[in-house]
Amino acid sequence: MRRSLLAILLWLSVPAAAQPGPPDLELWYDRPARQWVEALPVGNGRLGAMVFGGIDRERIQFNESTLWTGRPHRYDRPEAHRRLDEIRRLLFAGEQKKAEEVAQVHFMSTPLRQMAYQAFGDLSLAFPGIDSASVTDYRRSLDLDEAVSTVRFRSGGAAFTREVFANHPDGVIVMRLAADRPGRLDFRVKPVSAHRWAYLRAVGDDAAGKNLQFVQRLPGGFGNRRQEIGLALVALGVWAVRSWERSLLTLVTLVGVWAVFYGVNEIFAAFALREAGKQVERLAG
Repeated sequence: MRRSLLAILLWLSVPAAAQPGPPDLELWYDRPARQWVEALPVGNGRLGAMVFGGIDRERIQFNESTLWTGRPHRYDRPEAHRRLDEIRRLLFAGEQKKAEEVAQVHFMSTPLRQMAYQAFGDLSLAFPGIDSASVTDYRRSLDLDEAVSTVRFRSGGAAFTREVFANHPDGVIVMRLAADRPGRLDFRVKPVSAHRWAYLRAVGDDAAGKNLQFVQRLPGGFGNRRQEIGLALVALGVWAVRSWERSLLTLVTLVGVWAVFYGVNEIFAAFALREAGKQVERLAG
């Protein structure tokens, strides 16, 4: 499992520059997205984000290409090419079943299914100085030529503009906030994890500026193996009660053993997350 950081750059500009005319290829809407499928996408191949276009509360859901459950694993078979001619010969001879058997043993990956790809989290921006009920001229759009997601509206006598785009050479997703009146940009930024085990920390010195680390631990690995062992013990206890007609003491005892395994798993998860944070800090330093 890889852990990665999402770099969010906020550019504050007052006043906003004159806006160009609408592009030829553009998706645009007159209200914020209510569901994930209505948000507008940006990405650079490694990072991806869905921009909801909220008014007083913006949500940017983001992903990173290496965030999977489990742990790093090679699914390919290095010697698979040596069996390709044999599989083709069997298929051309009409021996479908034999070809499948050879492919299953020597050609297909182990296991056949990969672990699950995961969402990374959300970037939540709250704008306490904006009254969503008094907003006019709202428009959110995605320029298909420039790959820039833009939200524009007016509130309290000021015009607000928010732009989001992904940069491939620098490997970042950038957000630019602008208002045409001084002092109208007031917001709070909060990264929100999509997973249970996660924490944030600021690293770096004050002179050079601080970075925000976002460390997460996903399901898989030894932790889930312990839970599987515990569940197997519970199943064994159920079988013992039914087969030997003994009291529920056996089942209760094995459930207790499972609880201990589960507790150990939680401790290991917390420890692993702490060590991951230390490793990320060493790499960043």
